[in-house]
Amino acid sequence: PPPPPPPPPPPISAQINPEQLRAVRAIVNRRAPDVPYLVFGPPGTGKTVVVVEAVLQALLTHDSPFILVCAPSNGAADVLAARLRDSLPKLHARLRAQPPKWFDAAADINPVHHPPDASIPSIVHASLSSDSHRSHSSSSNPLAPSNSSRSSARDSPRSDPPGSSDSSASLRPPNSSRVPASSESHTHERAASSTVRLLRLNSPQRAISEMRADLLAHACLSADFFAPPPLHTLRCAHVVVATCGATQMLHDAGVWNTSAAATADDAAIAAIATTTANFPPHIASTSTTSASTYPTSASTTPTPTAFASSPISTPCSATPQLHASNGHFTHILIDEASQALEPEILLPLSFAGANCTVALIGDHMQLGPSVRARFCRENGLARSMLERLIGLPIYADGSTHVTRLVRNYRSHGALLTLPSRLFYLSELRECADTKTTRSMEGWEELRRPSFPLLFYGCRSAHLHEVDSPSYFNLVEAEKVVELIQKLLGTRVG
Repeated sequence: PPPPPPPPPPPISAQINPEQLRAVRAIVNRRAPDVPYLVFGPPGTGKTVVVVEAVLQALLTHDSPFILVCAPSNGAADVLAARLRDSLPKLHARLRAQPPKWFDAAADINPVHHPPDASIPSIVHASLSSDSHRSHSSSSNPLAPSNSSRSSARDSPRSDPPGSSDSSASLRPPNSSRVPASSESHTHERAASSTVRLLRLNSPQRAISEMRADLLAHACLSADFFAPPPLHTLRCAHVVVATCGATQMLHDAGVWNTSAAATADDAAIAAIATTTANFPPHIASTSTTSASTYPTSASTTPTPTAFASSPISTPCSATPQLHASNGHFTHILIDEASQALEPEILLPLSFAGANCTVALIGDHMQLGPSVRARFCRENGLARSMLERLIGLPIYADGSTHVTRLVRNYRSHGALLTLPSRLFYLSELRECADTKTTRSMEGWEELRRPSFPLLFYGCRSAHLHEVDSPSYFNLVEAEKVVELIQKLLGTRVG
């Protein structure tokens, strides 16, 4: 008989609970990831802990890990990147003690290197030295494009999408003629490495000032904006953290079909052609035109391979699914999935190959995605993919494809009773430190000391900035500030 599999490594986080650990191991150990794995729970149950630990465990156990971690907003993506960065020292120590195949402690501490005149920059890695969190200016950041690529990026319009003709030179893969021959030995993105490479992928439209300064070392910067990373940089990163929308930059750079075989591409194109042959003439002609005029980068020809191999059903799923490629990413994890529009989530999921593990983490019982268009709401876009999937029979109670988190580490027990009964099968458990959650039970504003819930009515108008569709209410905000100041100035117990 074959030898039993080795026991899973202990978790990096010492505070992880049994439900979280079960979800992590289910994500990491999936050998036939035919459906997405789902993790849900209310606020305060540690969903982000699951995401971070799953990434760390995949790096510890996978032979060649390349992980895409996404969230709907930049704020949520920054939180994930910061948590992962803070975990790297412990992870690095574990990797040195029990190195997987991809890790080589004796490798050059900065194995991805290019001469100063190279047009393709190297990726910043998380150094364990004391200067790993120092501030990086655009001139000292190894991720910043060279002078030639900076000038071209600055001169081109900001509205040009990454991968357009103006920026294609900076997106050439490592075997491009623009890469000096002297750097050839350093451009093997799947070679052994002595460090985990973490990349925070940002849209060029995001202002640098909006991002936490301690994460800039993991971003690709130009002189005054976030630069689209070249293909080599993206493929070198063991972990890429991005918003769902920003993952289109991966497609523009050519990541989505870098592993596809030409024969599989032809088969996928033939399958789509067969499907569209049955469409009405005006639709079929539109589909053919779109496919033939799709923009291409300098080094790759986009194909429908990623969509054919995606685990999510598409309008063309009437034909047999074509697992044309394993794809680049081994794992795709999406946090706050219940707050994202389904088309948003389909962007990162389009990179899922036949053997890619996909996990959606969120809480479909909270507010879903914000959809303003009435037509879109009436046709299902106000319902997140997480909510839609979790209603399928395969995710019913007792399923091995879903984990419900029930231990709350944030709230007073009295605040959990009603939502637990209404939305979570009365399974929520109070696990927060009672010294904190019950410390203000004697506050004079409370009507009932044991029930820390207040309602205030504010008569005021909703406002919004000229250049923003989001509403705010100044009177409500002032009342919240007043209550917080009272709480901070009160010493009870």
